[in-house]
Amino acid sequence: MRKVGKYGTLDVPGKWASFCQIHRACKAPLQAVKPCEKGTVARSWEDLARNAADFEGQVVTVSGRLEFGSGYFSTAVGCAKGVCCNGVSKQVVLDEEPNALVLDGLACSGDESRLCCAVVPEGQRVIARGWLVHGFPAPTPTWKLAQLKVCTPAE
Repeated sequence: MRKVGKYGTLDVPGKWASFCQIHRACKAPLQAVKPCEKGTVARSWEDLARNAADFEGQVVTVSGRLEFGSGYFSTAVGCAKGVCCNGVSKQVVLDEEPNALVLDGLACSGDESRLCCAVVPEGQRVIARGWLVHGFPAPTPTWKLAQLKVCTPAE
């Protein structure tokens, strides 16, 4: 992951066709993860994940580390070397798989050459609040937070 101006990118080295994402700027700038309000309390996702089904459809506040999760191709078409012919996405999650919690709306997306990211996941501790719902792709990760708010714990 690297920052290019006000954007976060995951670039794949190599020679790429002129129409690939790596030759274009990302559209959405990085989102700043602001400090939480003083007194914000959160249960660890690792702890809540054990009984997540009990909280399905409810607003939860959980803590964990901001990480990259699974990635996937939108079409999985075989392309010639250096040609971009697939949409590619990589999830941003709380904690690592297999119990990762997908943070809806923070995924990186692009093509085989470059992914543009809303945040820079570097294992930093965050607090996330949102609706706990079944996520995709199944079976793992199984859960995601929708209508999400993320902040860094106040010190």
